[in-house]
Amino acid sequence: MGKRLILIFIVAYTSALFCSQIDIGSDNGKIGDIVSSGVIQPGWTFQNAAYKSPPSEAIFYLYVRGLELISPDFEAIEFHHEDEQKPDDHKWVWMNVTKDEKISGLFSEYTVYKVEQECLNREGGTTLHMNVTFGASGCDPITVNWLKVCGQPTATRTGLSIGFGVNSAELAYDGVPTLLFDGNTKDDSYTVSSDSDDILVYLYMTDEITKTFLNSPYIITDHEVMYPTLNGSAMRGGWLDSERKELQINFNCLVDDGIKEELVLVIEIPYFHDIELHFFKKCGMVKKSKSKIGWGTIFLFLGAGGALWLLWYMYNQKLKGENMCEGSCGESCGEAVSGFWSWLKSRKPQSSVLKKPALDKELGSYEGDDGKVGFNVHSQYGTV
Repeated sequence: MGKRLILIFIVAYTSALFCSQIDIGSDNGKIGDIVSSGVIQPGWTFQNAAYKSPPSEAIFYLYVRGLELISPDFEAIEFHHEDEQKPDDHKWVWMNVTKDEKISGLFSEYTVYKVEQECLNREGGTTLHMNVTFGASGCDPITVNWLKVCGQPTATRTGLSIGFGVNSAELAYDGVPTLLFDGNTKDDSYTVSSDSDDILVYLYMTDEITKTFLNSPYIITDHEVMYPTLNGSAMRGGWLDSERKELQINFNCLVDDGIKEELVLVIEIPYFHDIELHFFKKCGMVKKSKSKIGWGTIFLFLGAGGALWLLWYMYNQKLKGENMCEGSCGESCGEAVSGFWSWLKSRKPQSSVLKKPALDKELGSYEGDDGKVGFNVHSQYGTV
C-alpha cells in the first residue's frame, strides 16, 4: 500500500512538473513572452487582454515549446472569437488555427501554430476578443487571449454620456469626449489634485430605449508613477442603458514629489468609435527647498558686523585725532592701529587728478596732519 502511494505521488509530481514546462511566444526569439513555465503572462488573460492585432495583421504565429522529448505534446484544442455566434452577414472576422509544419520541422524544439484572423469587408470598425486554448494529456488547458481590430470605427455612440454626477456629462457627451478630456485639443486638460486618491464617474445612456455594449475599460499611464485600478459596476463592461453604472478610478500613486502624470481612460464600444478620456493626476506635493540658517552662519554675520564696526570706530577716531588706545597696552595698541592705518592708506586708489607729489609740495609746511588731508572721504569711502 505504501509503495503504491509513493508511486502515485511520483507520477502526480512528474506530471505536474512536465505540464508546467510549456512556453508560448509570439516569435522564435521571444518564446515565453505569452506563457512562461505554464503561467500566462500579463496582457494575455481574458480580463486584461492588451495586445491589439491591427486590421492589416491577417496572420500571426504562436510558438509552443515544452520540455524536449519527454514533455506532453501541447496542441491547440479550440479557438474562439467574440462574434462567432452571429449570422455571417454580421460577423467582423473569419478565424482559423492550424499547425504550420513548414516552420515547425521534424526536429524543431518548438511547434508553430498559424493563426488566421481575416477581417471581413464591412463599414465602420470594431475590436473583438480572440483566444486559442492549448491542452495536453493530464494537464490543465491554457488559453491565450488578445484583441483584434477590424475596420476603422468612425461613428460615435450617440446618447452615451459620462459625468461626475448621475445626470451630468463633464467627461463625454453623445459618445464624444468634452474639451477638457479630449487629447486632441489644445485646451488645458482636467487635473486631479494631489489630495484625491480616487474619482468616481457615471456612465449611462440618455435614451430610455437604446442600450449599447461596452468592453472592459482600462487605463494607460506610466506605471512607474502610479498603478491605477478600477472598481464599480462598469468595471467589467457589459450592456449599458439608462440605468447608471459607476466606475471608480483608484490612482495608487507610487511617488509623492508632486509630479503631474497623464492618464488615458479607454472605453471600447464594439461597432462604434472608442472613447479615450485624457486627464492628469498630481501625485504628492511639490517640495520647496527650505533655506536654513545655522549657528555658524549667525556667528559669521555677527563677527563680520563687529569687525566692520571696529574699523569704522578706528577710522572715526583717526579723523578726530584721538587716541583710542590708552592704558598699559596703549603702546602696543597704538602700533597696531598705526600699522592698520598705513595698510589702509596703501590700499587707497591713486587718483589721476590728486597726485601725491603736488599735495606734498602744496602742503609741505603743514604740521600736525590730522588724517583729513590727501583724500576725499566721500569719493573714496562713502559718507561717514
